[in-house]
Amino acid sequence: MPLYKSQDDRKKKSKNVIHEANDELEIAVSKTALFSEPAPARVHKKPDEVERSQKRKRYIRKRRKNKLAGFAVTMIFTAVILLVLVVNITQGKLDNRIRTNYVKHGVIEKKVSGIAYFLREEIKITASHSGRLVPVVSEGEKVGVGQVIAYIVSEGMEEYLNELRKIEQRISTAQNSKGESEALISEDVSVIDEEIERIRNEIAICSMKGNMYSFLNLKRELDSLFEMRNELTMNAESKDAYIQSLQQKRVELQNLLNGKMHKITTANAGVVSFHVDEAIGLFDTMDIKGVCQSELAILDTKISNTANKNVSYGEVVARITPGVSYYIAIDTDKLDGFEEGETVTVKARDRKYETNAKIVSVNEDVAILETSSALASCVSKRSVEVDVILQHQEGMKVPLRCLSDWDEAKVTARIALVRANFVEYVYVNVLARNDEYAIISSKTKFDDDATQGVKYNDIFVVNHEKVKEGEVVK
Repeated sequence: MPLYKSQDDRKKKSKNVIHEANDELEIAVSKTALFSEPAPARVHKKPDEVERSQKRKRYIRKRRKNKLAGFAVTMIFTAVILLVLVVNITQGKLDNRIRTNYVKHGVIEKKVSGIAYFLREEIKITASHSGRLVPVVSEGEKVGVGQVIAYIVSEGMEEYLNELRKIEQRISTAQNSKGESEALISEDVSVIDEEIERIRNEIAICSMKGNMYSFLNLKRELDSLFEMRNELTMNAESKDAYIQSLQQKRVELQNLLNGKMHKITTANAGVVSFHVDEAIGLFDTMDIKGVCQSELAILDTKISNTANKNVSYGEVVARITPGVSYYIAIDTDKLDGFEEGETVTVKARDRKYETNAKIVSVNEDVAILETSSALASCVSKRSVEVDVILQHQEGMKVPLRCLSDWDEAKVTARIALVRANFVEYVYVNVLARNDEYAIISSKTKFDDDATQGVKYNDIFVVNHEKVKEGEVVK
């Protein structure tokens, strides 16, 4: 039997169930809301309150940064104070420590810097024709009277002249080698001829005795010697033919250059230079020892190199410095170390010139030196920057700090040595010195042979005031 009478009854029953469930849910929700706290309502702040809040936050952040900065400054200041204390303590310990060193070899130079002007006797050489100047001697080379120093050739003929010079050099080389080779060949031929004569005598003896075996061996040796002799004579003849061919080429080039090549010779012996200017010969008649600074200004001229350049008739193309002696004028602000009669060393800053020169006079603003060396190194120049070495001393070099008890003349001083762990005073002569170091002798001139002087590799005390003679030093 069905539970419900009809379908309508079933629908009514379902609706009732749903309504009951909804009622129960509403009752539960109402109970929960009754006992729970209501949600806080959202508060909307006014613009003034927001700005005050932001200022407050910025103030807090700035104060926090200031505190951190102050802390950092305090830490840095504390670290600096600690560092100063550590340095002072350490320096105090170092100052109290005895410092030693070894006697070593060294050099002390007393020098001054300035400009060196070269004062030379000079002779002009002028061009006899117009054309291109082609030197045949080198700059600074010594030449003799009547020697060809250059050629003046017409335009376009330089190659033929250069070829002619090469052929002349080849002829000279071949003739020199020919002379040497002829001497060697003559000596070798003499030895071969003697050997040939000896073998001929032995062959005659073998033929008389009928010793055919020895005869054949000697005959082979004789043939070999004749071949050697023929080769030597042929070599000599071939060298003669080579020289003759070179001489023939030379004649052809000379004919080609005839009238287009002109020699330039020198009437004086000396050192040649192709660097010319307007100052040539200005000091030939001047009292060089009395030259002053204002007169040296005429040497500041433009120098021209005429080598392989076009020149005109009558133009100065070269100069000859006769003799070997010349003068050097030193323009410097420090003349107190120059003494007449002393020998000094003059060194160019570019290291291309160096010579020893004697001081012949010292004027108000320049020193005049005389020398007879290194002319070829400076013949093309009028002036150069130099260092003048007034004093050069080598020997045992020590710091000036370690010397004490100087005499009035500042010639003798005392040095504290350490020997066998004991401090020993030794008096020495100061041979040279500068602001930092001194070159010392082994002992003074008044010490006898029994006195033990200073030697290389001896130990000396740098801060001598920290020790006394006889004190033990470890």
